[in-house]
Order: sequence, then structure tokens, then C-alpha cells
Amino acid sequence: MLERLKKVDPLIVLIISAVIIAIIFPARGQFAEVFSTLVSIAIAVLFFLYGARLSTQEALNGLKHWKLHLTILMFTFVLFPIVGLALRPLTLFIADEMYLGILFLTLVPSTV
Repeated sequence: MLERLKKVDPLIVLIISAVIIAIIFPARGQFAEVFSTLVSIAIAVLFFLYGARLSTQEALNGLKHWKLHLTILMFTFVLFPIVGLALRPLTLFIADEMYLGILFLTLVPSTV
């Protein structure tokens, strides 16, 4: 049993712990506003540090895969929105708000 616990990824444990803490002690009021700002800053720093790790050569090599980038862009900004619009008949079975949520998910970039 202890061997299995040693193999558990600490990141997964921290994520689950954060969710449990947020359920028990949700952020409210002024603290929630400050915390939201801190989370946005932390995410920006995370993306910056991840990008800063890349060497210039690695970034340039990534640009050479233009067919892959074009395929991903087409799926994200053309195919997914078309699928979202094609699901409009679902409003016969689900609430309009639910459909708008589904449509929103098909319109935002995949990283969101």
C-alpha cells in the first residue's frame, strides 16, 4: 500500500487538495477579487517562464511545422465553430442557455 502511495504524482494530490479546500472554504468578497488578480498574474508568469525555457533555435524549429500549425488553426477557428453552429437544433431538447454554453466552448481557442 505504501509503495502505491509513493508512486502518486504530487501534482495530482495538490490539485485535488486545492479543489477540496476551495469547496470547503470558497473565496468571497474582497479576498476573491484579490485572489483572482493573483491567479491571473501567476498564470501569466507560468506562461512566461515556460516560453523563456525555449531556446531560440527550438522556437524557430517549431515554426517549420507550418502544416501542423495550419491544421490546428483550422480545427480551432473554423471546424469547431461550425460544429457549434450545427448543434443549434439541440435547442429543441435542451435549454437555450445550455446551447449557448456549448456554443461558447466551440468558439473559444482550445487553450482556454
